[in-house]
Amino acid sequence: ITLASIVLLTAFAYFIKVVRGKRVFKFGITEFAFFAFALAMMLGGFAPGEANTFENALLSVSLMLIFPMTVNLMKYKRWIKTCVLAFIIPAGVVAFIGIVQYSLGMAPSGWIDQNLFDGITSRAVSVFNNPNILGLYLAVSFPMLLLSFYHKSPKIKLLGGIAATFVIVCVAFTYSRSAWLALLCGGIAFAVMESPRGILWLIPSAGVGVLAYIAFPESIGARLANFATLADSANSYRMAVWNSSWNMLPELLFGGIGIGEEAFKTAYIN
Repeated sequence: ITLASIVLLTAFAYFIKVVRGKRVFKFGITEFAFFAFALAMMLGGFAPGEANTFENALLSVSLMLIFPMTVNLMKYKRWIKTCVLAFIIPAGVVAFIGIVQYSLGMAPSGWIDQNLFDGITSRAVSVFNNPNILGLYLAVSFPMLLLSFYHKSPKIKLLGGIAATFVIVCVAFTYSRSAWLALLCGGIAFAVMESPRGILWLIPSAGVGVLAYIAFPESIGARLANFATLADSANSYRMAVWNSSWNMLPELLFGGIGIGEEAFKTAYIN
């Protein structure tokens, strides 16, 4: 709530400056998609139910306002440098904590199906309580770390390289298959945007995946081998949620179930 309040205050100040002509707000296809999604999110807050979905929707939309402000403020080199550093330093520190945590055996062991993956004793969570959320955060940060290699400053290049290495290793220790895939897709997408030949990075990436599968058959290999099997409790849970969502469509197609974890739990249980 505190962060959302700060974002709202910043957004209000930014809006005042736009009105006074001291800032420029460009409205393109990306901004249109953003505001359409934000509108859908707010409408979801009015869904019927016992959960406090409006408060959750308002909180989510408030935090989402970081995106348009960041995009429109990144017009100057000093702002771009600040944004790059804002991604590099936290991502590197979070990844380093996760690596140390996993290496010292301090990572929790409750996030793994021991019946299928007896070769994996724990998964890195770092400062998060969920290895999948950690993996998602690091995967989203990864392209920004790659951007540091195009900076003129050798120090930022070095810092970005170290942070990117930490991120890759830590994402591996999360054993989150979705994070592995997101990291790969994000890296390839960044390379392709820089040059069409970036698609060739798929070849060494596939090679690394094969080597990891062979070198660590009881951990990484086992996770990859069970990527789509319903014998994995995580996959069977997701399939149950998808089936339930499909069954709820006729009744909740336009109103939805609301925003937030409580709304999801209420709808899923019922």
